[in-house]
Amino acid sequence: MNGEGTSSSNSSSKKRSKQLIQCRACNCFMLSKDIDKHQKLNESTTNLSESSIQLETPKQVIQKRVNKISNTRNNKRPSSTGNYNCNNSGFINTQIALIEPNNGMTLQVRSLNNLKDETDWEKNFPMEMFGWQRRHSALVNPEMLSTICAPPRSAFAIISDDETPFTVDVVVLWPCSEIPLMQIAFPPTFIIQQTFDSSLARLQLIQSSGQPLNNILLKPEISKNETTLQEWSKLSKLDYFNYFIKCYFGNALFLINSNSTQIIYYGRKLNFKIIFKEEEKEYDEDTDIERKMKSLCKIEDESETINSSIYYPTVHRVSHLCKFKIDWNEILQLEANKDEKKNQGFSDVDDPDCLL
Repeated sequence: MNGEGTSSSNSSSKKRSKQLIQCRACNCFMLSKDIDKHQKLNESTTNLSESSIQLETPKQVIQKRVNKISNTRNNKRPSSTGNYNCNNSGFINTQIALIEPNNGMTLQVRSLNNLKDETDWEKNFPMEMFGWQRRHSALVNPEMLSTICAPPRSAFAIISDDETPFTVDVVVLWPCSEIPLMQIAFPPTFIIQQTFDSSLARLQLIQSSGQPLNNILLKPEISKNETTLQEWSKLSKLDYFNYFIKCYFGNALFLINSNSTQIIYYGRKLNFKIIFKEEEKEYDEDTDIERKMKSLCKIEDESETINSSIYYPTVHRVSHLCKFKIDWNEILQLEANKDEKKNQGFSDVDDPDCLL
């Protein structure tokens, strides 16, 4: 009997530790096991009253506050004692998994370790999903989306861990009940997951997009590819490759600071420099850091109770009428130089271009 009681108690404790709860002081959600860490972010608030934590499920809280959340999500609220009970660092600076309703969230990155995981991954998406959308879709628990007040397949910007945050890439979140709370699973082919400075991914909800992209210029980045010059040359002669590119980037979202992109073509990873032709002159004049800064619009909170900032990513959706152009000039010039050297008696082994 004692054994059964212990087992039941452990099970209840384990279940409770996985629940989401909301901090009354900042309105953010976190796992109940992380609430102490959330409180200790501010040394002046080490002794907190129980009233600073609201032990309700996200659905209950959201239902009660659905009409108020837009006005209160950025304001720090006092507890019943009249004192502020947390640092309200928000998802940008938090060191724990946290959700800031209607704004952003920080989630633990879940890795896919074997082929079985990758096979299971593919089962979560429609077979017809292709290209950019397939490579930029990630899985989260459905409760994460309902808590942040975002419908399934909402787009989020990935925010860097740098001192000056900027957007790194865009990801579309799909619901999957098999993913634990406060975790995110990126696709095996998602490059950006290899560059996280920590195990946390910071995601900013994309509320709206800028002007649709109608003209995009792509230039092969030869130095970043395993693809040979001969293979690039063959691609340049394929008329349907342009149609493939157009289909690949259907409904894609690009950050205003994007300067390169990668596609997978029959298993080959092809890297391209990307130029939005409307921004071409501006692109040539901007430095890299200036382009990164343009990826976020920083808005100061006008509330007198707290001095905080909200970051809104600047993204643009590819128009269904978008015209893609691939600049093959460098490839063709290298091929011409290679042929010229062959005619002069150089072998492929002596030709450095053949190693590209």
